Amino acid sequence: MINQLKDRVFEVIRGSKKDVSNSLRHELIDTFSVAVAFVSVLCLPTIWLRSEYFLADVTHMGYSALLAIYIGLAIFRRHFSYCIKAVFICLLPAAIAMSGFLHYGLSSLGFFAVLLCALLVMTMFGVRWAIVCLLLLALLMAVIAYFTVTGGASYDVNMNAFNQSPIIWGTHIWVFFLLSLVALVCIGWLQYAFGLSIDDLLQNKNELKKATQELKEMSFTDYLTGLPNRRYFYEFSEDVLALHKRYGGACSVVFIDLDFFKKVNDQYGHDGGDLVLKEFSGFVKERIRESDLFARLGGEEFILLMPHADSSGAFVFVERLREALSKHIIQVVKDATIHVSFSAGIASLRESDTSMDDIINRADLAVYEAKNSGRNCSVIHNDAPVH
Repeated sequence: MINQLKDRVFEVIRGSKKDVSNSLRHELIDTFSVAVAFVSVLCLPTIWLRSEYFLADVTHMGYSALLAIYIGLAIFRRHFSYCIKAVFICLLPAAIAMSGFLHYGLSSLGFFAVLLCALLVMTMFGVRWAIVCLLLLALLMAVIAYFTVTGGASYDVNMNAFNQSPIIWGTHIWVFFLLSLVALVCIGWLQYAFGLSIDDLLQNKNELKKATQELKEMSFTDYLTGLPNRRYFYEFSEDVLALHKRYGGACSVVFIDLDFFKKVNDQYGHDGGDLVLKEFSGFVKERIRESDLFARLGGEEFILLMPHADSSGAFVFVERLREALSKHIIQVVKDATIHVSFSAGIASLRESDTSMDDIINRADLAVYEAKNSGRNCSVIHNDAPVH
């Protein structure tokens, strides 16, 4: 039963499913039921052995009936609902507390039993019901105290004989051990579950952070080429633009469009076209600076952000890149290789620019001019094409 209870705790902490949680609550209450029944069996003989110190046999009959109820509760625990079993378990220390106050007054273990009752109620039903339980028990203790102080209640127990009896000492030690053990079990399970919850919370937090980072990377990455996508480029470039506007310095944007890419798709299929896009992306990525950002906008359109580079410097780099690409062979299918080229438009930061769109629009106009000038060339905005 203890192993089943531990399994339920792990399932609740890891899975947090409602049906598993209910199963945990039933396993916990069943464990308490069996434990109380076991101690009840041990207490029954001591109750009758100590009968010589009491005048009223009804006390022993009441204790015997109460313990018999708990033994029956444990035996038939599968036939009772959770609430019934939990209420009876919580009532046991309350009954012990009130009986102790009635028979022995402040010399009893009543206050400890009250605390145990509150712990059990908190474990079984929650903090709110534990507070209600404490208030009700405090009211009952106040009533007992009133009648005792005003003389309405008296104790007929021979305290000398009571304290000199080994059976009485054994009984009280047993009861104290039982109450202490149940209290430790309650607190221990709460601490154990709380510790697992904290560990699981930290693990979930790390996993969530990792998943969020992966999701963010996926949302900023082009699925085909592995390059940053349009969204990432615009967010990153706006930050770069703000830094350049504040501290000064050159910044250029290169708009790149692969030439006659539609013919590649028509002749070699989309698989061939995808291979060209991936090959071209890797080719350019290997040749740019660490500070540059090369991204795919969509289709055969790419864009290159070059911080700290004016239009002339960007033009020199793009021309070297274009010449190197003309010598690069791409194998699109098993027996077919091709050469690809691109048209590029270059635009640089101006003082009048308010957003990255201003630069990109000029670079777009420049690449359009490059296409109209025969393709496979680079154009700086407002300048003549250079072949």
